[in-house]
Amino acid sequence: MTKPLHLNNIAQFVCDALQVPGCIVLVSNEDNTIGFTGGGITNARANEMLSVGIHINLTQHDANVLAGRAGKEAQEAYERLITAENDKGNGEVMQ
Repeated sequence: MTKPLHLNNIAQFVCDALQVPGCIVLVSNEDNTIGFTGGGITNARANEMLSVGIHINLTQHDANVLAGRAGKEAQEAYERLITAENDKGNGEVMQ
């Protein structure tokens, strides 16, 4: 019989399924809290992995904004920044 998955065993399950030595699992709970667990990694390695993940996420988001593929709020914020920069009158148009 398969054990039910929960935050205390999901990381090992994912590591085993992907055949990797370590992983991090983040969950978004119904009450808007975030759950986190890791398996097969030290705290230092978890911090490194999370930092790289944040960098990748922000890089992808920037590319989506520049290509006009980001969400409405992000695109509107980008347009406000570009307009404000162009309104400074420095003669350069931001792209």
